[in-house]
Amino acid sequence: MFMWCSKTYHRYLFLPSLPEAEMWELCISRATGGWSEQDNEHYKYLQSLLEHYRSVAQQEKLDRERKRFSHRKSAYLSLTDKYSLPSLLGRKSLTPLSPYAPKGDSSQSLDMTASEATAEVEGLPDEIFTEEVVLSSVTDMEQRMASPEWQPEKTSDLYPLHKHILVKRSLRCRHCEHNLSKPEYNPSSIKFKIQLGAFMVRVVDIPPEKTDLTPSADVALPQGQVILAARDDTAEYDDQDSISSYKDDPLVVAWRRANKVGINLLVTPKANVSRAKVGFVLRYDYTNTVATASESRTVTLNIPVMVDVGTVSE
Repeated sequence: MFMWCSKTYHRYLFLPSLPEAEMWELCISRATGGWSEQDNEHYKYLQSLLEHYRSVAQQEKLDRERKRFSHRKSAYLSLTDKYSLPSLLGRKSLTPLSPYAPKGDSSQSLDMTASEATAEVEGLPDEIFTEEVVLSSVTDMEQRMASPEWQPEKTSDLYPLHKHILVKRSLRCRHCEHNLSKPEYNPSSIKFKIQLGAFMVRVVDIPPEKTDLTPSADVALPQGQVILAARDDTAEYDDQDSISSYKDDPLVVAWRRANKVGINLLVTPKANVSRAKVGFVLRYDYTNTVATASESRTVTLNIPVMVDVGTVSE
């Protein structure tokens, strides 16, 4: 009997949500020397907090154990008086209940200097008022929370993060005891080994969805062309409508916002139809402002559009 097993490999370090071009630039720049660990200026303070939390947890555990044993000991007070063992039990009560109990005075180990809030806030850098803000170079909330010790503000300051690695386990056949998969002892030195695993591809035939693309109404398209503004990544953060500099026909253009525009269409449904559906071809001329002189700057696209207007009221 033969079995196929699949395996998965993961990288040891990864860059959170970084564009592919910038990620390769960082990897190439670090290819010779490797990635070194970053030094955190608050490392000693964080370690003291961890030690304090461990001591508090240990003290709470000892208190719970002491309360539990106190109830048990109260039931056997008569036996201790009968057999004259108070001195022996007194010596045992002085010993700690756990081998991890803190030595010395427990109140001293729980002392911790509290952090003080300050009203002074670090000011903004001077270049924020003079230089143009590039949103692609600013990290988002997910990227900052992925490394809470540093919280980088720019994508150039992102650093690879440690990630747990999945290790293969030993797998044998239940009938012939044949070793199908050998374990990896060092996860950081995993390499692809074709002879130890196989990838199973499941082929599923999904039939195409049947849709009714027969138009049931006539549409009157506007004559001429409508010009759109260039794409602006900062437009979605602007709540106010920008003043349009285009002289649009109000019978054709319903509204305009950033690089989006709404167009009025006159739809006439056909006789004896319950829902009105119209179809037309949208011709779109795209102008690439980043292309060089040798490349084509304008590309014409024809997009078929089918719109379900809705039910026809009598």
